[in-house]
Amino acid sequence: MLLALLNGCVTQRSLSFSQLAAPVGSQGADVAVTTGVMYSEQTAPPSPGTDNAGNPTMSQVHSSAVAAPWIEANAQYGFTRQIAMNVHVSPAGIQPGLKWTLNRSLVAHIAVLPEIGVGYAQHNTSTFVSDQTGAQVENNPGYVTDLLFQAGLKVLFSHRSGFYGGIGYDFLTTRSLSVQNTGTPNTTQQVRTLTISYQHQLAVGVGFSAQLGMISFRPEVAFAIVPAISGSQNVAQGTGATLVNAGGGFAWAILPSFAFALTTPANEKAELEDKPTTDPEEREGKDEDDEDNNARKRKRQQQQEDE
Repeated sequence: MLLALLNGCVTQRSLSFSQLAAPVGSQGADVAVTTGVMYSEQTAPPSPGTDNAGNPTMSQVHSSAVAAPWIEANAQYGFTRQIAMNVHVSPAGIQPGLKWTLNRSLVAHIAVLPEIGVGYAQHNTSTFVSDQTGAQVENNPGYVTDLLFQAGLKVLFSHRSGFYGGIGYDFLTTRSLSVQNTGTPNTTQQVRTLTISYQHQLAVGVGFSAQLGMISFRPEVAFAIVPAISGSQNVAQGTGATLVNAGGGFAWAILPSFAFALTTPANEKAELEDKPTTDPEEREGKDEDDEDNNARKRKRQQQQEDE
């Protein structure tokens, strides 16, 4: 699922927004599944090396990838009229967050969504060699583990016409450990390569939500750019180790997609309990009712004392 960066592989990303800034309300929910085509390019930071004559060189690996269908999902559940728990799932991992709609309006909404994310993957590698008798011998067994962590903030906007959009920033860091046992079974030597990278991703997305009952259809286009990639690579073999620090990479990705969303309405009773009384006339009427209730209560207490 997750790939090392400094060796030129394209990083898995979470890119779709697939949600509105409008609140789902107390005990309301919105679940969206997004499918589309992801295209991305990435240029790794320059790494030093030597040519055949032993002269120092500097190289950068450029990679591109197309993924179809690309699948992401987003779910949110409202705790109050304006705050909802949000969980986003993508090939990059799971991103829990908290969506807070800043305003109450019948026309347009603005919301902020801080979130964190984590993803993990592991795969094993080995080479089997057959001799003249047909017997197979395992050579160069090893494994690779990848861990991705990200944290960021999205600002969402939506209009009652159905138009919605958002911008976001994410800080991503990946840790990739490759352990390879090289050589023949009698002369095995372990090589451990630890690669750590850091990225800063800026994303923007726009879409339109068409509502049909509790079902919404949301075509969307999202674009991300990573202006800076940096990191380090530590290769340990035997009693020696080589540490290389690198910086100067960049990447970008685009995701045209289509989301199907199911929205359940808010709990009306919970909405009323959570709704503050801000209208002056409504507040004045409530105060008058409270005064009448208090007067009747004092009258009953007085009658009980007289008796």
